[in-house]
Amino acid sequence: ERTLDVEDLLITDGSGAIGIAGVMGGAATEVSDSTSNVLVEAAHFDEVSIGRSRRRHKLPSEASKRFERGVDWHVADIAAQRVVDLLVELAGGVADQ
Repeated sequence: ERTLDVEDLLITDGSGAIGIAGVMGGAATEVSDSTSNVLVEAAHFDEVSIGRSRRRHKLPSEASKRFERGVDWHVADIAAQRVVDLLVELAGGVADQ
């Protein structure tokens, strides 16, 4: 459990926060052996905001490291489609729009 700051950019669903954007996802949305549905998200977040949230919450993560270095926002759609293609090809997934 974390105390959120008004400046934190959040990923939310209908019931509340499920992650700190570009830093860390929440436990409720974690993938496990029993996961049967996956929503692929492709996003671009401001590296300064991500860095501030990471430092404020003391949460170093692979995601925050990548976003803080800068991510080419032009490839988000391409990357999301590649993830879907791999889930279908390698994990027997079924893509739904």
